[in-house]
Amino acid sequence: MSKKLNRREFLRMSAASAGTLALAACAPQAAAPAAPTTAPAATEPPAAAVEATAAPTPAAVTASSCQMDWNPTFPQPFKVYDPPVEVAVIWNPGLTFPEGMSWNNNPMYNRTVEHTGIRFTLHWEAYGELREQKLAADLAAGTLPDAFHAGGLLLAQLIDDDVIEDIRPIWEATASPLTKEKKMYASHKWWKPVLRGEKLYGIPFTWGPAYNVDNLCFIRQDWLDKLGLQPPETIEEWGEVARAFRDAGLCQFGINACKRLVTWYQSLDPIFGAFGVMPTFWVKANDGTLKYDSISPEIKDALAVIRQWYEEGLIDPDFYTYSEGDAAGHIAASKIGLFTAPWWHGGGQVKLENDNPGMKLAMIPYPKGPQGKQGRKASGEVGPCVVFKKGLDPVKIEACINNLNWHIEMHVNWQKYQQYGEWRNSHAFVEGLEWVWGENCELKDGPIAMPGTYAWMDTIDFGFPYMVYPTYQAEPFQDILKWSKEDPAKLNQAQRFLLSNPITLREAEYYSRVFDTLNVQIVNEYFGNPTEVMKKHLPDLFSLESEVFTNIVIGNEPLDRFDGFVEEWKAKGGDEVTREVNTWYKAAYGG
Repeated sequence: MSKKLNRREFLRMSAASAGTLALAACAPQAAAPAAPTTAPAATEPPAAAVEATAAPTPAAVTASSCQMDWNPTFPQPFKVYDPPVEVAVIWNPGLTFPEGMSWNNNPMYNRTVEHTGIRFTLHWEAYGELREQKLAADLAAGTLPDAFHAGGLLLAQLIDDDVIEDIRPIWEATASPLTKEKKMYASHKWWKPVLRGEKLYGIPFTWGPAYNVDNLCFIRQDWLDKLGLQPPETIEEWGEVARAFRDAGLCQFGINACKRLVTWYQSLDPIFGAFGVMPTFWVKANDGTLKYDSISPEIKDALAVIRQWYEEGLIDPDFYTYSEGDAAGHIAASKIGLFTAPWWHGGGQVKLENDNPGMKLAMIPYPKGPQGKQGRKASGEVGPCVVFKKGLDPVKIEACINNLNWHIEMHVNWQKYQQYGEWRNSHAFVEGLEWVWGENCELKDGPIAMPGTYAWMDTIDFGFPYMVYPTYQAEPFQDILKWSKEDPAKLNQAQRFLLSNPITLREAEYYSRVFDTLNVQIVNEYFGNPTEVMKKHLPDLFSLESEVFTNIVIGNEPLDRFDGFVEEWKAKGGDEVTREVNTWYKAAYGG
């Protein structure tokens, strides 16, 4: 490969195609989806008019003589609507079910009907770009779903066009004190996009468990042990350890990276964080305004370190061609020994270690920079919001809020209700699906991998993810870690079953580290809707930044190109964008 010509051409094309992502820096951010589970094959769901009936008993579960030693119950007394209230919503495509079940006849759906009196019906099904196209068509035709989620420009348009309902009176009267507390109403910044004066246009949530893409740092512990080395604690020691791994023939490179230097997986954000900065983030300046951190002088220092690693061959020479998933393949291939990943990578690590005898992965602290700083990219806490079409029957809005009350009460007090499906993604946790009886009447894995059944109501009712709040996943994981220190004989069958899965404990340990180190996160302070000036300039500015930073790292540009980039960024619209960001910030916070 010709380094000068081909790489520069690739970067131009890559930066151009990435330009459409630029608005993510100024739109409400969504965390990445929760850790993937075994996904069913796509099928066409039944028609929405099919009536819900009692779910059939899964095959081969009635012959057991074992008895549950826990008693799952449900929150009471929340209002149950009789006759049931019907609410038309958007369904995710591609759902499959065991024989005899369907999208509106399964344990997840049926318990919602039974305990809240709401039947969520199919408006249509779609996901991603097709979903946005169908919503746009509905908006033009005046045929919006009863309830759906929206964020960014779409949310702003819906409010400006007066096509969604102000729910404040119903919310104030119906939302439980616990719901308001956990959703941090209205003190948390994620309420800003749906508040217009005294009017409230929706209920915010964040995709997946909170802090879903805060990266942790990992290392090949087996290689450390083999070489008699200690885990690295500083940026300098990261380079030393990576060099030792490579020189000993244990790996081809050393440190993992992908084409987005700061991203949600296989990211180098802790390297920038060690210098107290974070590319693409709007952060507080010393004068109280917001500044775009990609043009901060310390970015140059971080780029110098990454450039040096690249020059030494400690980073794959073609890293800029890899997606996050492509780069992750370097772990299994033993091409690298240091990498970053979110907490949910714990499940993948258990599998990696099982599939590669001798491999041992360990979590290490965030590296310290020259001044002792540590830092990481924070997950976007401001996500989409659930909104209701204008003129919707107030009873339906009230019913949805009561459904949210029910879910939050059950999740927060999951041990009180012995609802062990709440440990992850709020799933059914029923016999014959996620677990079956094994020897000595202990539970073992069923035909559907946990927490597989959550997908049957994912984004349908007000369970997962619509009820997610900042401490959503921390609470059950903290309980699980406490169980792990107790005498197993004092735990019930369900608790022992959860602890028997090494993935459960690994994820609990990793997530707790994320939650315990929130003091080092660097937060993107801008979450307003993109303005016309931003839409005009940010795609090109993002492409410029991506190309310049990568060319600096791979040696196509001198390190001092960063200084020219800063001036170019300002002159090509960056200063205008900065003014608009600070106009929003002053209006939002009264600064």
